[in-house]
Order: sequence, then C-alpha cells, then structure tokens
Amino acid sequence: MLKLILPEEKYWPSFQDALEEFKKFPTPYDTMGIKIGLTFTNFSDYKLDCENNQLGIGLKEGWVKSTCLWMIEDEKFVGIFNLRHSLTENLKKEGGNVDYYIIPSSRGKGLAQKGLKLCCKYALEVLKLDEILVTCNALNIASYKTMKKVMCEYGGVETSPTLLEDKEKKRVWIKTKPRQEKIRPLAVAVIKKENKVLAIKGYDDIKNQTFYRLLGGGIEFCEKGEKTIKREFMEELGFEPINIKYSKTVENIFEFNGKKGHEIVLVYDAELPKNLDNIKKFTMQEEILKDKYAEFVEITGNLIYPSNIF
Repeated sequence: MLKLILPEEKYWPSFQDALEEFKKFPTPYDTMGIKIGLTFTNFSDYKLDCENNQLGIGLKEGWVKSTCLWMIEDEKFVGIFNLRHSLTENLKKEGGNVDYYIIPSSRGKGLAQKGLKLCCKYALEVLKLDEILVTCNALNIASYKTMKKVMCEYGGVETSPTLLEDKEKKRVWIKTKPRQEKIRPLAVAVIKKENKVLAIKGYDDIKNQTFYRLLGGGIEFCEKGEKTIKREFMEELGFEPINIKYSKTVENIFEFNGKKGHEIVLVYDAELPKNLDNIKKFTMQEEILKDKYAEFVEITGNLIYPSNIF
C-alpha cells in the first residue's frame, strides 16, 4: 500500500536508511535529498522543524510555509515530498510548489508520478490550492516526464522555461483536481513480426484478467499522432520506430480496474529500426502496467488493447 503522510516516528529508522542510500547512490539532482534530515539526530527535533516550517515559525529569508510529507510503501520510507503553501517570484522561476525525492532503489516504478498525484490531492483538500507549480532541471528527463504525465491527466499548462546560472528549468502548472469523464485521444503503433505484435503485459485486478497493450500514449495539445508515437517510444524505450504510417482510427468505451474509460485511438503501422530488428524483448525506462518489458506476443489467443484493431 502506498501513502503520503506527515512524518511518523515508527518510520524514522527507515528514513535514516534512506539517507544512507542517497549518500551511496547520488545523482546531480539529489543534493537536497542527501541533505534532508542529516542535521537531525533524533525524530523529535526533526518533527519540530517540520511543524515550524508548516506553521511559518522561524522561516529563513525567502522561505515560505511548507508541509513535509513522507511516502510510505509497504511500511517502508521510499520518498519525500515537500509541498510549499505559496510562491514567491523566485519560486515561480525555480523550485515551484513541490520538491520530491524517491530513494534510488525504488525508482523506475512510477512512484514519483503516484506521489505527485497524492500531492495534488493534499494541496486541494488541505491547502485549498487549485493548481501547483512543479519545476525541474531540463536535463532531469525522468522528472520532466513525470510532470508532463500528471499534467496531461489532471490538466494544466507548461510555461516557458527559465534560464538560471546557465541551467534551463522546466516549469509545469498542474491542476490539483483530476479531470472527470474525459475522452482520451491516443496514438499507438502496430509493430508486427509474422503473427506477433510488440506490446506490454497488463493486469485488471477487478476482472482478474491478463491483457497486452500496444505501445504509444496520449496525444498532447498541438501534437500530431505520428509525433506522439516517436515521443512515447523515445521516452519509454529509448528509440523511435521507423516507417510510421497511419492505418485507421478506432473508438472504444471500456472498463479497467472498475473505472470506465473512453478513448479515440489513431492506429499507425510501424517498424523497428534495422539495428533492433532481431531483438524480441525490450526493457522499459519506467514500469508501466506492472511490467518492465515490451515483447512480441501472439495476436491470436491473447487479449490485446486497444480493442478493435485486429
């Protein structure tokens, strides 16, 4: 079970373990992740500091009120989200409303995206914020992808990046209330090898049903379907398919994990780059549909989504 909570003492040992992990596996974007908590030797002092920040007591110059939230998965600390209650002009350029850090051993599982959605929920219900600003270094591709995915699902807008100390900062405003009952435009690629197609395995917990889904994703505003295919493949697999040709459009009304969905899908035929033509299984950059691999699966005998393509 995944949850976002105010710091609790029973997770303090797990939090300390996480700090050690940050120190062993630092990235250029973990500076604050390493520093968080290192100045505190006990939970009481740490909690008091968090509470003071939340109430605005003794804030440093330029700081604003903020709430520290711990991400807990299966009773273990896996990440931290710092949610600022308001924005200064400087924070609008860099920092935004949210700083977050996922421990290295838990990355690549979509936790940042799930945590950002929980942050939106907290910002809406507790802080009464209609939208939050999330920023990241332009070189931090994983964070940028996370921001964009939540923005596409919840609504919002990407504003022009800022340039600070020769470093470009991406800035995305995200609505805190998810869109309701929307029709989703998608673009997917049909890459075949004989009677097989490239897809990723998924599972519907409510129906107790295994299925496969073609690769592709949501079409962004002012983005054509072919560009969506190239972008999604590059983000998730690290390459672009070739010979992309429009095939047809299908419309589906469906139910997944107990929730109704409505999609209009642009279907494209495509091929693998020649240097990848003999590969049968590809590692995803980020875990999707509970699987980390895309592979060629039999079209006959398998449930393949989106429906009405084959």
